[in-house]
Amino acid sequence: MITAHRVSPLQQDDPERLGDYQLTGRLGSGPMGTVFLGRDAAGFDVAIKTLNPALAANREARERFISSFARVRQVPHFCTAVVRAVKLDSFPPFAVTDYLDGPTLRQVVEANGTLAGTDLFDLALGLATALSGIHHAGVVHRNLNHDNVLLASDGVKVVDFEMACASGPAGQDPAVDILAWAALITYAATARVSPRGAPPEIVAAQIRKQGLLLEETGPGLRPIIERALDEDAFVRPDAQQLLAMLHANRSEIVGETGPATAPAAEPEWPGPVSGRPHTGPDTPAKGPHRPLHARPRTRHSRWPAIVLAVLVAAGLVAVGIAERRGMLQTGRVPALADADNRSSAPPSAAATARAAAPAPLPVPAEPHGGQPIIRDSLAAVGQWFYTGTPGAGDKCSIAGGMHVTLAAPRSFQCIGPTEQIEDDFDVRVTATLQSPGSCAAIWFHWRNGKGGHVLRACQAAVTVAADKRDNDQVFGRLPLSPATALGHATKIHVVVRNGRVDVYRDGTFIGTVPLPDGEPTGGQVLLGSGVGEQSGRAPYTVTLKDVDIRSL
Repeated sequence: MITAHRVSPLQQDDPERLGDYQLTGRLGSGPMGTVFLGRDAAGFDVAIKTLNPALAANREARERFISSFARVRQVPHFCTAVVRAVKLDSFPPFAVTDYLDGPTLRQVVEANGTLAGTDLFDLALGLATALSGIHHAGVVHRNLNHDNVLLASDGVKVVDFEMACASGPAGQDPAVDILAWAALITYAATARVSPRGAPPEIVAAQIRKQGLLLEETGPGLRPIIERALDEDAFVRPDAQQLLAMLHANRSEIVGETGPATAPAAEPEWPGPVSGRPHTGPDTPAKGPHRPLHARPRTRHSRWPAIVLAVLVAAGLVAVGIAERRGMLQTGRVPALADADNRSSAPPSAAATARAAAPAPLPVPAEPHGGQPIIRDSLAAVGQWFYTGTPGAGDKCSIAGGMHVTLAAPRSFQCIGPTEQIEDDFDVRVTATLQSPGSCAAIWFHWRNGKGGHVLRACQAAVTVAADKRDNDQVFGRLPLSPATALGHATKIHVVVRNGRVDVYRDGTFIGTVPLPDGEPTGGQVLLGSGVGEQSGRAPYTVTLKDVDIRSL
């Protein structure tokens, strides 16, 4: 991966290795230490933050270093870089996170100027979404600025939790991060205010004094920013309210004609209907999720050239169609011969062959019931949110259904709940394919940073495949007869149990795809869209409604 826009060469006194990681360059440095670009044993890029050797023996500095990464581990993975390891027995102590392949907000604005329209909206929404996850995890960042907001290939990320602390009565008010959000969006729209080097309260006061500056943010964003800049912390919206306000003003912000569709006012944080507890210590907090591993085939970006260069350099490749593997059970059971019409004549060779063939497996009964885990009509913003890839034209919008639009042939996941499902389960969703080549997609057994499985329901067939960094093998393809008609609302029922995937369409069994041994058996369920073998022309649109996920 080429990352020259963020990486400088190693200096003479820098180590070449730390533990099992080879260092390849510098990403930045500060009073607490240096951040290096490294490579793990598998050849993947990682970010490695070291504690300044002069502070390694300082108890307070070590505790602060440990605390910063403990805060990161509290935060959902879609918000920031995933922490892989913290090595305190090394000299100097260091921590390893996934490397985020994108420039900082400052780099984008300084290289290419201000953001506007859809790009500005995607930034405002992406940063508000990240803050929603951070605050819901009980963490306040306290140091949000244009150098620690990254525009990664899979969304807006917040890094550098060095000053982060707990929220609540004994901690910091999250409203300080809302001030910083307003300053960052104003900076992105105008490039005339620096959100770094002064406390958020001082920067906010400077912006409030410059009324003309706020006018440049546009009529759709200005009232939201003004409220977020209010001197009274109790008047400022929280991150969830920011999301609702942005959704309500989206059309005006991006310059679309026609009235905006407002979501439910100030929605509660989405969570599983049943209140089913999370399983395992690594389960992230409930909240929206954006996958760590994006799999676009190509990326046509309206973002400035610096972002496009990063995405091209990242080597994002096509989602290939691998060879079919595994036995598909179509569920077609031949009629039995009438016992009264049996012939006493010797059996023919064909009859002998039929008798020797294994009997077809019975059609599995479609399961009903189960304990609800996640249920959402998708008619308005609730457990799923507006999702947009900055500048790429891919988005999930919610108004009377979740409409997933792709600007090019690739896959896209929508922000939704992060509930981990470790046992057998099923997923019901109503999908309408709106354009040729479009496919509804359901990811399951999904683990951040590792991938999982994906089912794509297209017009002509349903496929089940791996979706991992190094593996997109198709496990099975179930032809559909008749093909799914465009514009027709189709009820898809996916049952995952006993190492296989049973698929039903409108109550009719379509077939079974066995999952190979050794495949993951637990993780998240995600919704989105993809493109079929006959891709047609962009844009590709799918509408999803009435998702119901249950434990069996």
